[in-house]
Amino acid sequence: MPGPSVTICIPVHVRRTYLEGCLTSCLAQDYDNLGIVVLDDTPDDSLARIVREIAGDRVSYRHFADDAGLIGKLNRFLADCRTDWALIVCDDDLVSPSAVSRLVAAAEAERGTALVRSRYELIDADGRSVGLDRAAPERSSATEFLREIFQQPKATSVQNLTGVLFRPAALRELGGFRPFHKGIHSDRIAWAMLGAGGPVRVLPDPLVKIRLHGGSLSSERALDYEAYIATNLDMRGVCTAILADAGRRYTGDDDRQNLAIAAERLEAYVQRSLARSLDRGYVAALCLRGPDRRRHLARLADLVREIRPRGLRSLALYRVLEYAPAAIAARVLGVVVPLKQALVLARSRHAAPGARVDDPEPSRRRPVTVSSS
Repeated sequence: MPGPSVTICIPVHVRRTYLEGCLTSCLAQDYDNLGIVVLDDTPDDSLARIVREIAGDRVSYRHFADDAGLIGKLNRFLADCRTDWALIVCDDDLVSPSAVSRLVAAAEAERGTALVRSRYELIDADGRSVGLDRAAPERSSATEFLREIFQQPKATSVQNLTGVLFRPAALRELGGFRPFHKGIHSDRIAWAMLGAGGPVRVLPDPLVKIRLHGGSLSSERALDYEAYIATNLDMRGVCTAILADAGRRYTGDDDRQNLAIAAERLEAYVQRSLARSLDRGYVAALCLRGPDRRRHLARLADLVREIRPRGLRSLALYRVLEYAPAAIAARVLGVVVPLKQALVLARSRHAAPGARVDDPEPSRRRPVTVSSS
């Protein structure tokens, strides 16, 4: 008899650099009861041609005429997916030939398993190995998983869309991926919702390669910091509800202790996210000129007073740079921001057994030079 049915979902948009490698690794799986679907909202057919050339009719290709966005594409996939399990693989990541078969075997070994993944090998933009993500227990109860999912990146394993085997019907019933601004937090919240429903398994061998891209705090210089802040506060509400529901379901002493720690770590995660959003806003605003600069800096100052985020370590520097011309501020930030990112990258490379270049928001960024507007 064939094993449980599985679909690999590959969301793509514009970028073609790594698509061939990703597709090839998915097509090389040794699991038989497997389908592969590519979800594309690129405006033209450039990626469609690549998919046809590499995979022919071995994959299902879906093109969305509208700019569906990552979360929009994933939720449309969920709406239609009827396989027992699903696995998302981002277009710049890779999976080993035995990944699906081993993940399914682990999932089916214990009734009620909610999520399964392997450890990740972290690679740089050129495919060179950076190390492994931090080891995680091979089996976690629901509350043990929730206790760890909001940990600081250096203290826990990678949270990523790629390589997590899950039941699409279960996530669909829970409302799917949250359509937050720029998709931030959506993967972590999805795994928290699902992980709250049963045990989570982690295979100790790295069967998935996650690609890290260097970047900076100015990689997205749009002045959308208020949208980021609103999303972070919404995320706090959603995750608080997840923990509250888990508290009603799991009432043992260990469970209560785990959930109390999870709540503390959630608040720390929210604070890091808020500080990160304000960092983004200050970097963008300081590079503006004239009335727009003054208006955004005044608004940011108001938000700092309202939110009182912990961990906004660069605030003193930003306040000094408010008195500097935009060109000078841009030059200073052009040195400071990449340096901060380099320090995070160095930490991930030298951590044992490994940790991701991470912040509370998606960290796969393209380098962008800071310049005054």
